[in-house]
Amino acid sequence: LGSPFTAPFNTNNWSEFFETWNSGASTTATICVVNQNTTTGGNDFALDDITFSTFCTNTAEVTVTVNPEPTADAGPDQSICVGETTQMAGSGGTTYQWVPPIALADPSNPNTDANPVITRTYTLIVQDNIGCEATDQMTLTVNPLPQANAGPNQEICIGESVVLQGSGGTVYQWSPVTFLDDATAQLPISTAVGTITYTLTITDNNQCVNTDQTTVTVNLLPDVDAGLDSMICENGTLTLQATGADTYLWSPLVGLSDPQSANPEASPLSETTYFVTGTDVNGCVGLDSVNIMIFGVAANSGDYIICFGDSVQANVLGGVTYSWSLMEGVSEPASNNPILSPEVSTSYTISVTSAFGCLAETEVNVEVLTLPIAGFTAEFDPSCDGIFARFDNLSGNAQSYFWNFGDGITSFDSNPTHTYEVGPGNIITLVAYNNDSLCVDSLVIDYSGQSFTNDSIQVEYANIFTPNNDGINDCFKPEVEGRFSECYEFKVYNRWGALLFEAVAGQNHCWDGRTKGGIVVPEGTYYYISVVRGMDHAGYVTVVYQ
Repeated sequence: LGSPFTAPFNTNNWSEFFETWNSGASTTATICVVNQNTTTGGNDFALDDITFSTFCTNTAEVTVTVNPEPTADAGPDQSICVGETTQMAGSGGTTYQWVPPIALADPSNPNTDANPVITRTYTLIVQDNIGCEATDQMTLTVNPLPQANAGPNQEICIGESVVLQGSGGTVYQWSPVTFLDDATAQLPISTAVGTITYTLTITDNNQCVNTDQTTVTVNLLPDVDAGLDSMICENGTLTLQATGADTYLWSPLVGLSDPQSANPEASPLSETTYFVTGTDVNGCVGLDSVNIMIFGVAANSGDYIICFGDSVQANVLGGVTYSWSLMEGVSEPASNNPILSPEVSTSYTISVTSAFGCLAETEVNVEVLTLPIAGFTAEFDPSCDGIFARFDNLSGNAQSYFWNFGDGITSFDSNPTHTYEVGPGNIITLVAYNNDSLCVDSLVIDYSGQSFTNDSIQVEYANIFTPNNDGINDCFKPEVEGRFSECYEFKVYNRWGALLFEAVAGQNHCWDGRTKGGIVVPEGTYYYISVVRGMDHAGYVTVVYQ
C-alpha cells in the first residue's frame, strides 16, 4: 500500500506510532514485520494493539511557479595602485550587497567606488524583484607604489654640472626641465646656475606612479682679487695681496717666496703677470691676476729713419724726468719728446727717473738717408703730329721717377718721350725717389716762354749720290729737320717711268741704288717724287759709282 517505514525503537519501553496509507479501492492489507536487528538476540521487537481506521480525503490543486535565479555579475577583475580609487561594475539584480564592505564607499551600490590598500576579493549578492538571489566575485588587485628615489641632495659651483641619480621605475620625468640635458633620462645632467629643487616622477610596469625630490645647491664662485697692477724698480720686491677665498695658489712660481700664501713676496726680473687660484670652503674656485712691471722706459719707436735735412719728433714714456746724452740735433734735451735733427745717423741714450726714484735708460736710433738729386735735359723736334720731346734723365742716387709733362700727362719711365701739341711750351717737373720712395728731390724747368711749331719744314735733297758701299753717301732720301718719318712718301723712277724704289709712311728708309728686284742700277740720272707732311717735291738725282 505504501513504502516501507521503520518503527520507532525504544529499549524496554512501549511506544505508540502510526502510519498512513492510501489503500485506494482495496479492502484488505498485508502487514509484514521485518526484524532489522541482526546483531543481538532475544525478543527485540513486538507489536500490540494494531488498530486500523479509515479517514476520508479530498484533493485540491495549487500552481507553484519556480522563477530562475538572477544572473549576478561582479564585473571584471581590476588592478589599481595604492592610494587610487576605482569604480566597481556590478550588475544583474535590483538590489545589491558587496561583501566584505571594506574600503567601499557604498556597499549597496553596484557601481560604488573602492580604494582598498591591499588586494581583496569582493562577492556581489544580487536579488531580483521577487527575492531570488545570486552571487558573483571579482578580485581587486592593489599594486604597491614604486620606490621613487631622486638621489641625494648635491652641491656644485656655478658653471659646473652634476648628474642627477634617479632610480626605482621604468619611466622617468624630471621637473622643472630647466638646465637639464634630458628631462626623461634616469640620470640627466644639470647645469643649474642657481639653487634648484627637482621633482622626479617615476612610473613602473603596473603604471603606478610615485615621486621624490632632490635639491641641487649652486654655490657662487669666490670673488678672488689679486690686487692692483704695480710697478717695481729693477731687482725690487713687492708683497702681493690676494683676498676673497680660503686657500690660494699662485703661478708662475718664478720670483715668489711662497706660492701657497695669500701674501707672497714677488721679485720678478722682468715684467710678469701672476695668476692666483682661490678656493673657498665649498671647493669653488675663483681666478684673478696681477701684472708686475719692472720700471723702464720705451720710445714710441726705438728707431727712426729720416732723409737728410729732415727731422723727427721722439716720444719717450714712463718717467717724470728725462736727460738726452747728446744735445746736438736735440731741440730740448730735458724733454721726453724733443725734435731730433741729426745730419748723420746717430744713437741717443736717454736716462729716465720714475716718480718713486727708479732709474732706467733707453735708446733712440736715427738713421739719416742720403737724398736723390733730380736732373734732366729736354730736346724738342717738330714731328708729324706736333712737337716731339725727348728727355735725358741726369738724376743721381735715385731709384724711381715721376714726370709731369705739364699738359696733364705723366710718366714713371726713366728717360721718357712725349709729343706736345704745337704752341707755347710747358712747365716740366721731374721727381726723383730713393730708399723705397722715402727720400725725394725734384726739378722743375719752365719752357712756357718758348713757342714750338711744325708748320715750316725744311727739306734738302742731294743731286748726286754714290751707292758703292764705302759708307759715304751710299743712300738717297729727303733730309728733313724733325721727325717726319711717319708722314712722308718717297718714290724713284728711271727715265722710262719704271718705279725702282718706294718708301711709305713709317718706313724711314732710303734708296740704295737698286731696283725693287735688288738689281744695281747703272750710273745715270733718275727721277724722284717725295711728299712730306702734304708738301710735294720732284727732282732728279745722279747715280755715280766712282
